[in-house]
Amino acid sequence: MRKKKVLKKVPNILLSAALALSVIGPGKATADANLIQNGGFEGSAAGGSGVNWSFGTIGNTPQSLQAAVTGEDPYEGRQAQLLAEDGASLAGDNLRIISDGYPIVQGQGLTLKFKSKIVNIADASLNYAIVFYDNADAFIGEVTSSPVTSATAGYSDFILRATPPAGATNFKIRFDSIISQDGGSYKLFIDNVEVNSTSNTVPVSGDTQVGIIGGELEFYISSGSFNDVDLDYNRTMISQTSSNASVTDNTGEAKGWKLKVSSTDFMSEQLVDPSGTNATIVLKLPASAVTLQTTQLTHVSGQAIDSTYGPNTGSIALSSASKTILSADPGFGSGSYNYRIENQLTVPKTLEVVSKQGDGNIQVGQMVGTRSGVYKATVNYVIGTGL
Repeated sequence: MRKKKVLKKVPNILLSAALALSVIGPGKATADANLIQNGGFEGSAAGGSGVNWSFGTIGNTPQSLQAAVTGEDPYEGRQAQLLAEDGASLAGDNLRIISDGYPIVQGQGLTLKFKSKIVNIADASLNYAIVFYDNADAFIGEVTSSPVTSATAGYSDFILRATPPAGATNFKIRFDSIISQDGGSYKLFIDNVEVNSTSNTVPVSGDTQVGIIGGELEFYISSGSFNDVDLDYNRTMISQTSSNASVTDNTGEAKGWKLKVSSTDFMSEQLVDPSGTNATIVLKLPASAVTLQTTQLTHVSGQAIDSTYGPNTGSIALSSASKTILSADPGFGSGSYNYRIENQLTVPKTLEVVSKQGDGNIQVGQMVGTRSGVYKATVNYVIGTGL
């Protein structure tokens, strides 16, 4: 017997952060062939997904679900894959999209990249994996992502790298949207799924010589907004968000690298100032209220992680000054690494007025009680050598 629909409280404080990315370092971009077909979910659709993909449910059969190739909000082209469940869900509901099988290139790794727009998500997660099989289509192993539990500001990039295990000859790409608690809900779109081989070696001439061409210092991160917060002066108000990320040093120079982050302060929208007539104010939530740390660092391929020389994780309080959150010393970090970026925001109970309009009694520079509304900031990441 299914439980009754669980109603969620409407939050009062909405927090979001846009991402900006810079990459500093030598190298050149290369365009690799996509190893899978119909990564854009174009063409005719059947059974909840498009050609070259299959849809199914795992465990519970959800009472209310949406799984379809749709033209509602594609990133590119005419269609995208939609997955959604409403608040009538039960813990364990799982909608699964899995690709056809494709051959791996022996001796080379795989990189999965795709775009996803997570419109809303509560008590649920998006999970993605590269799954390996042998010639008889028997399961060999898989590399899975960390669960994605935050909504995104529009379409965001997601990435996963994997080295095929021994005996693997084929792979499939799998997406799972999973309810973690009764009453969970989500709506998300997936588009532009791409899988590339990761080899960077090319023959030069003859059979006794090989040239290794240096590439780029690469950084990827999935962006998302903080969870909404209920305003409550009688408790500590905390909002969190997390992102999957990866760094790959393909430069071939082993100069080491640093990943740094800075942020603007969160600024509110124009808020009504009830002390005046047609008066408004703008409030500042300082970036320093956010603690950021890198966690779950794992080695994908290339040079192993050295406990002393890196790559090493870090923990900082955000500010307008760039601070290092991940680094490798010269001679180290020549490989590919996955990790998580965890953000925690402690919402202050008073905020500074930074601008005003109209004849209200509240003045610029005054500290006032935290107000409900939307607060936005821009987080800037930069990666390079010599930083």
